[in-house]
Parts: sequence; structure tokens; C-alpha cells
Amino acid sequence: MTKPSRRKHYSNVLATCVLAAGLVSCAPVIHNHGYVFDEIDLSVLKTGQTTADAVKSMLGTPTTTSVIDGQAFFYIYSHYQTQSYKAPQEMDRIVLAIYFDEQNKVKSYKQYGLDDGKVVAFVDRTTETTGKELTVIEQLLGNLGRVGSGDSGTPGAGR
Repeated sequence: MTKPSRRKHYSNVLATCVLAAGLVSCAPVIHNHGYVFDEIDLSVLKTGQTTADAVKSMLGTPTTTSVIDGQAFFYIYSHYQTQSYKAPQEMDRIVLAIYFDEQNKVKSYKQYGLDDGKVVAFVDRTTETTGKELTVIEQLLGNLGRVGSGDSGTPGAGR
């Protein structure tokens, strides 16, 4: 091999590696979060017979619980996909809601999907306060005069 052909060979290998790296970086990354569902799990739930403790021993600790209008366990699974620089996108969600009666036995259960949910926009608001915010130095210097004076800073203290 002569030098020009060897150089061409290395440049072809480099170009192939760069192209392969570019293609691999476009592949989506899959994330699964929460409880992994198994259809056999649901067959063990008997309405009016299975207790809450039995549900916990069979399915494990629920993702979250509710005590409004009786008790309910929620097992939640989410499937996310991330492509390159984009934010993760939720592709699938399954929520198993198990409701209990007053005797702590399964009253009913239902599965909800991604289409059953509603997006809630959270608003982050703060309330402005009147007055001046003091820095750490101002707080320390402001307390210097009170040290050892017996004045705790409250009206009537020290009288």
C-alpha cells in the first residue's frame, strides 16, 4: 500500500465511525418507572374477599394510597422515551386503583391508562412581604448591641 491509499483508508474508517456514532445517538432511550404489571396479579383479587394486607403481600407496597371515602391503593407504571436532546415523553401509563370497603376488603378495582388522565398545570406563586430583607452580616451586626444587655428583643422583657 502506498501512503495516499492508506490515508484514504483511515479517512474512510473515520467517516464510518462518525456516521455510526451519529446514528446511534439518535436512538431513543427507554425508561420504565413504577410497578410492573402482570395479568396474573389481577386474577388473585377477589371482590369482597381479598383484604388490604393480602393485596400488599401479593402485589407489594402500593405506589400511593388514599383515605378519602374509604381506602384505596394505587399501583402506577409509566413508560418514558427520550430522544437525543429532547425532554422525556411519557408514552404509556397504567394506574391500577384498588378500592376497599369498611371491612378492609376489596370493594372494586379498575385500571386507568394515559388517555384517562388529565394534565394539571401547577402554578408556582410567591407572596411578597413588606419590609427589608437583611443580609447575614446585617443580622449579625444588628444583634451585637443586644448581647449581654438582658434585652431579649421582646417588649416588656427585662423590666
